[in-house]
Amino acid sequence: MPPLPAAPSAATLPGSTAGAAQPASAAAVDAQAAPRRHVSVTLVAGEPLAVLRAVEGEASVAAALLIAGQPLQTLALPPAAGSGGWVTACAAGAVRWLGYGSASELRIARAQAGTAAPLTAASAELGEPIDASDVARDRVILLCTEQLARVLYVDQAKALRQITCSASECSAPLTLAAVVQQLSAVQRQDVTLVSFYEGPLAPTIKLLRLDAAGKPLGPAVVAGSCWEPLGGLCGASTLVGDAQRVALLTRDGPDLLALESVNTGRSWGVLSGFQQRAPTSSGSDPMQQHRLRKGLEE
Repeated sequence: MPPLPAAPSAATLPGSTAGAAQPASAAAVDAQAAPRRHVSVTLVAGEPLAVLRAVEGEASVAAALLIAGQPLQTLALPPAAGSGGWVTACAAGAVRWLGYGSASELRIARAQAGTAAPLTAASAELGEPIDASDVARDRVILLCTEQLARVLYVDQAKALRQITCSASECSAPLTLAAVVQQLSAVQRQDVTLVSFYEGPLAPTIKLLRLDAAGKPLGPAVVAGSCWEPLGGLCGASTLVGDAQRVALLTRDGPDLLALESVNTGRSWGVLSGFQQRAPTSSGSDPMQQHRLRKGLEE
């Protein structure tokens, strides 16, 4: 979220005639006395409505959970060292898991029944992990059930790591992949599904399954064919799902490619129930030629 705008300058000085302009020197003093502060906020699902807020100070990021009610309840959280504040959250049942931090520190807390308990603080060179314009570019993802929370993050060295938390403690960071350009993830019971690609020179989409402890259930597998120049299951991907299935989505130029799994990622097939565009009758149509080259039509 961009910095909040500074408050407008007062029109008059105390004791001065109404409408008199404020001297430029006084306005400069006011600007120095009240510097802009970067504020990050996110809504936290559940009842009652809550907001997780982080305010960047001179050398730390102060965070708090604001719970709607009469009066408003504010649960202060331990500050994160450094600058570059960010927040993320996940709710399951009556439990709210809170992730926040700075460019150099990641913190996790658990909130329930009007109280918040800090669980861990980990040093991590994150840079700017939350993208204000595109959630698909986020490099920190917080997933949860009522029993556990899992944080997946890509650090400045592009390593993919994970931290798993129970109600009382969190694991040490575990490296899942050495180089990751973009990732997506979903939680299904105790299993986490992760899709990622390594970068422009290795654009093939890979899939990982993690157990309840956050450890891989086998090596990363290739989601499908990726041709050169880029075509097929390559580059940025998105995982979405409901109680019955999980879908893996990516783009091939103007086309949407989609796979689905109905067994928490153990196997994948073509997305069912998806309405496809009827092919054109002319084989000279440029889009149909493109699809024929990519093997998307016969």
